Amino acid sequence: MSSPFQKKFCRKTPFKQEDPKNEDDLEYTTKSDSKMSDAEYAKYFREGSIHRPNLDEVVVTAPRKKRKSLEHIGEEFFNFPQEKARRRTDGYLDIIPDEDGLMQAQNSFEYGDTSRHYFAGDETSRSIQDKFKSLPYPTRVAMGIAGSNIGGWLHEYKNLKDGNPFLESLEDGTNNFIGSLASLFSRDTSTKILDKTKKYLPDGKVKK
Repeated sequence: MSSPFQKKFCRKTPFKQEDPKNEDDLEYTTKSDSKMSDAEYAKYFREGSIHRPNLDEVVVTAPRKKRKSLEHIGEEFFNFPQEKARRRTDGYLDIIPDEDGLMQAQNSFEYGDTSRHYFAGDETSRSIQDKFKSLPYPTRVAMGIAGSNIGGWLHEYKNLKDGNPFLESLEDGTNNFIGSLASLFSRDTSTKILDKTKKYLPDGKVKK
């Protein structure tokens, strides 16, 4: 059964109407009403849980009883490194919203997939290091680099189970690894390293 909010909103929205899958298992709200952070909104959007990609329009979230994935728990615990990586990638590729507030996919740009995984490895390593900054520098750096790559390969393992080509996951993991090593330097230096190495790194785009 549709919620009162859904009925009220759908009569007013200028967007094309879409029937959600399994309507009874979805909760309709807005970003402001849900008090969702920008990082949470971006993550749910990437996961496909956002029904309409506009901050002022309808947001569809999964049932509150649904368990968070281990990957999501880790993302929250380490202060959303993937969201930081997404923003760095958008800035690096000069991706800006169009008049509707939508942005082109990072993978549609040259070096888009390369930079996306590079920055993901970098930011995840930095976030782990920040979480354990009370530890000696060599220890937290080692934890950051190791943790970034473990998380990256767990993500690629999930992609492989979903049918992604092995070579694509191998290339993505390679870029993640190089990015994790770049976390040894400042973000500016890390970006300069990517500038000089991106043409030699795998593009992460393998035809199935």
